[in-house]
Amino acid sequence: MLPVADRPLVAHTIDAAIDAGADEIVLVVGYEADTVRDYFGETYRDVPVSYAVQTEQAGTADAVNAASEHIDGPFAVLNLSLIHISER
Repeated sequence: MLPVADRPLVAHTIDAAIDAGADEIVLVVGYEADTVRDYFGETYRDVPVSYAVQTEQAGTADAVNAASEHIDGPFAVLNLSLIHISER
């Protein structure tokens, strides 16, 4: 979990998703899965968090497939390893 400013990069992306109205978070984990679970827990900022395991990194479609048991309606896929620069 790459630190950026005061917290992991992934937390910045998830915070933006929650600020935009996300009411549930599904994180696909593999590498450092326990560290990710320890940081976010079962809820993060009062939003439920669930986890799907991707045993090997095989692309975005495979990650969505790993998360499919947690998806039952419209969803957004966010690549949490990208850095977005804002004018704020």
